[in-house]
Amino acid sequence: SSSSLLAGGLLLRPVWLPLWRQRATYRLTQHRAFFQRVRPMLFSAFFAQMSSTLPVVALGQWQSLRQVGLFSAAERLVRAAAHLSTYVEQIVLSRLAQPAFAPTQRQALQRRALLWLGVALLLAVLCGQVLAAPLIGVLYGEAFVATTPLLRVLLLGLALLIVRRAWVAWA
Repeated sequence: SSSSLLAGGLLLRPVWLPLWRQRATYRLTQHRAFFQRVRPMLFSAFFAQMSSTLPVVALGQWQSLRQVGLFSAAERLVRAAAHLSTYVEQIVLSRLAQPAFAPTQRQALQRRALLWLGVALLLAVLCGQVLAAPLIGVLYGEAFVATTPLLRVLLLGLALLIVRRAWVAWA
């Protein structure tokens, strides 16, 4: 965020430069192999951060700050729900990927997991549609209640994304 960038810039001179001079005496060749190994993770983390902040920055170029705030409020809730669904999916997939299951048993478990995923997703979407306005009001205040229709649409889109991910992973 911009506050992290500002704090890092302010701390660059008094804190980071003396540390850098102290560590610059180490041989850089020792660290090259490490950085070559972690480079894909660094790029992945950079692009993940860009994908989460770029829509808000781009929207700020064309819309008012009020509209950006309303979008950000709904988007944060949907992003939290997407992370939760990813964690649940990883837990279920790791259990189904164990080699202890016979292929027919694994298929039956996958069908049952898809059924339960569908039921849980339907309940979550219905609860999200009903509780969107109170949730926004409690979390962000009454000024952001206008974001309720956007949150409802984003929740439906998230449900479709989860169904697509499950279909690709298990079909």
